[in-house]
Amino acid sequence: MGTRFLAGALAVERNLWSLCSHLDREDRPERLPGHTTVLLTPEEGIPGVLDALTREILIEGIEEAFADLEGLEELVAEITLIGTPSEAAAASDLMGRLADTVGWLESFAPFDVAADSVEGCRTARDLFSVEARKSLQVDGGFTPPDRRPRA
Repeated sequence: MGTRFLAGALAVERNLWSLCSHLDREDRPERLPGHTTVLLTPEEGIPGVLDALTREILIEGIEEAFADLEGLEELVAEITLIGTPSEAAAASDLMGRLADTVGWLESFAPFDVAADSVEGCRTARDLFSVEARKSLQVDGGFTPPDRRPRA
């Protein structure tokens, strides 16, 4: 169960990271003038802000992330029932961070905000891995499941 949760969280995180590349760094008073979510923008996008193709990519990715998160909720519930308190807390934190990141993408946040949120997911994922290993009484150090450098 912890393995499926970890693998699922990693897959969602990679998807969210890819979606971040479609955001911009523009400083504007309203990110989506007249709208609060990418999901409710017109199909043609918003001139000068969000083109139709980027809108389509973001919407497909956000909807996929929502579906993936729904699947992870059952695993978090299982971990909450049979995991240690610290493992359950770490799973819940990771789930919350993933959901928050989807929210940043949905609101068309600036790239740096959404990318920092993905990094927060990554940190939470590492913490969950450490707690899951403790729960299983696995000896030895933690080896991250990805090759991205640690800060």
